[in-house]
Amino acid sequence: MLIDDHPPTRDGVSRLLAGQPDMRVVGSFRESRAAVRFAAREAPDVAVVDSTMPGAQGADLARRLRAVSPKTQLVLLSVLKEAADVAGAVRAVLASRQLAHDKP
Repeated sequence: MLIDDHPPTRDGVSRLLAGQPDMRVVGSFRESRAAVRFAAREAPDVAVVDSTMPGAQGADLARRLRAVSPKTQLVLLSVLKEAADVAGAVRAVLASRQLAHDKP
């Protein structure tokens, strides 16, 4: 599943993944609400997420995706330049990953 508000990025990543025999893009979203609903319903194996989505920064979106689909692995795409922003997004992914593994 791809979540990015820039069509060229979504299209490029989708084409890149289409060339992999063991990967398939199951959903492509430009806004976070629809993506979270899809993740809750479909539980994709992997979500490739823009870390600077309008209305949902990477850390917040990572937490929401983990809450509805704890087994989905997250890959953050980032153009963040501030170390604190990058660290916050990474901490959210790692913390939610730990919580997912703690559940029975």
